[in-house]
Amino acid sequence: MGRMLFLGAQLLFNILFIRLLGPHGNGQLALLTTNAALLVLIVGQGMDAALVYDIARQRQTRASRMRYLYSLFWMQALIICVFSLLFQYFTGYSYFGFTNSWGLVYAVTLLLNNYGVALWNGEKRFRVVYEVLILIYVCAFLLLGVMYLLGKHLSETALLKFYVGMSISSGVGLVGKYLYSYRTDLHFTLIPVSVFQKEWLRFGQLVFWANLFQYLAYRMDIWMVAAFLDKNQLGVYALAEKIIQTLWMVPSSLATVVFAYADRTEDPSWLAQFQTLLRIVIGCFVVADGLLFLSGHYLITRFWGKAFQDSVIPLWILLPGASLFVLNILLAAYFAARNKLQFNLVNAALCCIVILLCDLWWIPKNGITGAAWASSLGYGISGVCACMLFLRMHHLSWRTLFRGHPGEVRRLFQYLLR
Repeated sequence: MGRMLFLGAQLLFNILFIRLLGPHGNGQLALLTTNAALLVLIVGQGMDAALVYDIARQRQTRASRMRYLYSLFWMQALIICVFSLLFQYFTGYSYFGFTNSWGLVYAVTLLLNNYGVALWNGEKRFRVVYEVLILIYVCAFLLLGVMYLLGKHLSETALLKFYVGMSISSGVGLVGKYLYSYRTDLHFTLIPVSVFQKEWLRFGQLVFWANLFQYLAYRMDIWMVAAFLDKNQLGVYALAEKIIQTLWMVPSSLATVVFAYADRTEDPSWLAQFQTLLRIVIGCFVVADGLLFLSGHYLITRFWGKAFQDSVIPLWILLPGASLFVLNILLAAYFAARNKLQFNLVNAALCCIVILLCDLWWIPKNGITGAAWASSLGYGISGVCACMLFLRMHHLSWRTLFRGHPGEVRRLFQYLLR
């Protein structure tokens, strides 16, 4: 039940928040979140994934792990601060496309959020993450909703600062709840330790390069649209991307479960269950594609307003590629759990290159429609390649993988409503 409530709370908040921001403000938000996430990804070096892997394998005690994580976080936060200040000093512009101090706070709290989610996922207590985030989304929605009904509209800058405040709340909430829940096991000093643990760095580096290429593939279109078009067009296109990313929340939540069970991937029965998961999720996305294709125009104009009606065509174009990319989301987690990170690296690099080349070719000619075609093509190729690698690894046929069985859909809904 927590997963569905989380998706519902996030969707309601996004509808209200993006409607209040408008196209220009949504474009500003897209730049802030995209630039900050890239910086956090580079500085983080895949250590959040290494943390999940370390907890799943029970390599060290909670106290020693948290002491290392404490030292690592402050070192990475310092790097983020130094980089953002130097960037503004030498260029005269804020790296985040927003007030530098607020952008800096957002980036550091985003890093904290990543580690907070990793801690709970590693402990296989996934519901705690949803509980914290649902509470924040609901409180934010109620606060903004009351102000909207009372006619007290916030400026674009105030809304973006409000969004940063939500990030602070979620980061502090996730980590604070973990420290409180396991306080009896966390007797460690605050004296920093060396952050150069070979095992963490080795695993984190492989994850980092795969995630970097994948993130560039995710967000390349945002930078390209921002470079060739104005922020109003960027905001319109970003809404279509936001809807796709909301749909991806279900397979992404399932992927965290797959990765957290790295110790069971050799079990044949577990592999059979994973194949069932692939079939069900891709089937659900095909149904979602049909529904959004039929009702996309009505939903966008009804909930986000006519200012965003040009998002409809990019959304339709993105749907086929986004559905195939679901395979990559789940299989990337499976490959990581099997320590086959080179598969993710090659696939993510291929996706990134395809989207980059097509963006450079199509956006100047076709605007946001060209960006949507480029992303859909890259997503589709990535999903198909990931599936081919999986089939080859286990000597399976396409027919074997996608042949359904009675009761599979019921098991998926039992999982989602749990």
